[in-house]
Amino acid sequence: MTKTFKMQIAAKNVNLYKWVTEMTPAEYESFSKGHKAMGSYFEDGKFYMINVENMGNKEF
Repeated sequence: MTKTFKMQIAAKNVNLYKWVTEMTPAEYESFSKGHKAMGSYFEDGKFYMINVENMGNKEF
């Protein structure tokens, strides 16, 4: 699913890297109803994010 929103802000003022790398698990959960867990870390100067999502409607 994709959603589009118009924002009254210049693209040069949006820092997606900062937003993603500083996002807390609670903030991520607020965007995803199927969210089960999220973790992120830096290793050797690279950013890694791990997400666990419930796909479909079957409970495990």
